[in-house]
Amino acid sequence: MQTNEPTSNQEQTNTPPAAEVPASQKPVTSKPIVSWLLVSLVVLLIGTTGVFAYKYFRLKRQIDNKQPVPSVPPTKVTTTGPSPAPSPLPTADPTTNWKTYSNSRFGYSFKYPETWEPNRGPGNISDEELSSQRDVDFYDPSLPGEDPGTGFTVKVNELNATGASKDCSSLEDCFTKTFSWLDKGIITDKQNVSFLGEQAITFTYQRKTALYSQTWKYLYFLHKNNAYNIHISTESSREGVIFDIFDMILSTFKYSN
Repeated sequence: MQTNEPTSNQEQTNTPPAAEVPASQKPVTSKPIVSWLLVSLVVLLIGTTGVFAYKYFRLKRQIDNKQPVPSVPPTKVTTTGPSPAPSPLPTADPTTNWKTYSNSRFGYSFKYPETWEPNRGPGNISDEELSSQRDVDFYDPSLPGEDPGTGFTVKVNELNATGASKDCSSLEDCFTKTFSWLDKGIITDKQNVSFLGEQAITFTYQRKTALYSQTWKYLYFLHKNNAYNIHISTESSREGVIFDIFDMILSTFKYSN
């Protein structure tokens, strides 16, 4: 007796078919990712362009709002010589308020310090008499009595011991005869100078005693056949200041004819 056993083919035929996967449940591919990347890149590009455009128009507006700068022509360089030195300021004249003495006999005048006084002699001569004197002397009354004194003197055609005018022919000859009494060993700073266009001799002379030391400064010259012996004397310790006054007095000396 044969047994009817099912064959293998039958067993396979009876196996149910595999279920189909629906289309909606298929695996996702990489195409959407690429699309999103492209979209992001476009958005970034648009944003960057917008930022640059904003900055450009903002800068342009700032430039347009600026005022135009006027053009400055180039400086013309002129070559010249050295600039002139500034003029010195005028200095005050220290003799402005000084007194004036005029001599009508010999035709000269000069100024002297306002605090000084003329020596009018024992007879207290008037101003008119003073103006015609051969010899005139001015002194500083503020000095004490024991001081040897400060005095300015002008002598014209100085007389000799007998009261006669000295007979001389030249400046050196007149100088030698006028100052023959001086000890030449104590004459200092002797110089030949020019005074108001005339040849002149200047020197200093000092004399010392047990009580004081006195210094003189002299100016000697000839003018129109007249010999002028002008000098100043002072206590030696003040000679610097007094000699400056002497020079200032001489700077005001002038002839009236």
